[in-house]
Order: sequence, then structure tokens, then C-alpha cells
Amino acid sequence: MTLNYCVYKTNNSYLYFMTNKNNTVIYIVVTSVLLKRVYQHKTKTFKGFTSKHNCDKLVYFEEFTDIYIKPWQEKSN
Repeated sequence: MTLNYCVYKTNNSYLYFMTNKNNTVIYIVVTSVLLKRVYQHKTKTFKGFTSKHNCDKLVYFEEFTDIYIKPWQEKSN
């Protein structure tokens, strides 16, 4: 499998959710290189939770600059 993309580290971070084809497992994590990490999940580069549970479908992501606040920040009405 060949995937051409630009992988670079930015000051931004991404909160993302991965699941399996049946949507029975959810994996939530933060990274600074979203495309690279999604590719690694899809190709099962590392043996771990996502490869064991076949979490290779990206269902949500959000970009943010403050890794310490944004994921846990409540949205105001």
C-alpha cells in the first residue's frame, strides 16, 4: 500500500477518534501528526490496542493549539 502525503510536525495538535468497521470499539488519542498516525493505524504498523481491535476508521478529529486545555474544555451555549 502506498500513500503519498506530507508529514510534518506542527505546533498544532489533534484530538482524534478511531473505531472498527462495526463501530463497537472507540480509541481516543492526541497527536501532532494526524495523517501519519491514521496511516499507521490503517496499516497496523504497531501491534497494540488499535491493531488488536481493528480500529482503522477515523470517525472524528479536532485541531487545536493548546494541548492542555482544549480537549477538556466545555463548549459554551
